[in-house]
Amino acid sequence: MLRASAPRIRRAQEGTIGSRATVSSELQRRSAAASSATIEKLPNPDSVGECEDVAFQDSWSVPLFQVVTTEEADDMTLHDDVLRFMQKRVANACVGASALRGSTEGTLEAVRAFFRDLNLQAFSGLSSSEFEQRHAATVAGLRRSLSKKGLSAEYGRCAKAVNLFLRDAACHHHLRGAFHLDRIEPLLHIPVDEKVAYELRRLSAARSLPRWTGVKALTAEDYRKFQHRAAELATERQTCRVFLDDEFWSRPKSERPQTRALKDRRQAARRVSP
Repeated sequence: MLRASAPRIRRAQEGTIGSRATVSSELQRRSAAASSATIEKLPNPDSVGECEDVAFQDSWSVPLFQVVTTEEADDMTLHDDVLRFMQKRVANACVGASALRGSTEGTLEAVRAFFRDLNLQAFSGLSSSEFEQRHAATVAGLRRSLSKKGLSAEYGRCAKAVNLFLRDAACHHHLRGAFHLDRIEPLLHIPVDEKVAYELRRLSAARSLPRWTGVKALTAEDYRKFQHRAAELATERQTCRVFLDDEFWSRPKSERPQTRALKDRRQAARRVSP
């Protein structure tokens, strides 16, 4: 029986990734070398007697594929084009249709386009006051951009979208490193919506926070009150206020606030019941 040993392509622990052309030429070279390899007589464990086995080991002893180490990856500087594609991906994924529910048709795509072109370098290494100014300018810029196109540009929706994008960008490994977004992580705002407002009100003194009337009707003044309370809770829990959103939305649906329409229907049902 004629049997050829399957060559083992080992991955090196250090080095750089080879190009596809290099790998192809290396495969051809080694295949040619293997075709003229010497034949050794090796015992066949599956049957009595001996079988012929092609000796590929010498031909394939040099690693073909190499990968970078963790230390080398951390020191790697990505090209600007690569970072732009990463930012585009984050911009397209961070704001979903449910986040801007009820907005004018075309608003979602316009918001994503705004974030695709946003200068993240402007957020690098800001102080607390500088970040607040930059955040306010970004929300105002998004509102102007949407207004010019005749799209929904309410303060609450725009602020929520900005917070979603900055959070996801700061949590993206390469964008975080390239633009030093780890420095502003403690300053990021929590995306304020019905669920977040409900939880903040539940965890606060009675009537200390504004009554929730919807993200569309949220004013800048009420928004700042919610952010201030979120910052207090984050300090108590030794976390960043932007990450309170994960905690609030991880609660079971039974603990989430009922919509006003649902409450009205249940109250009406109780009034007509005998």
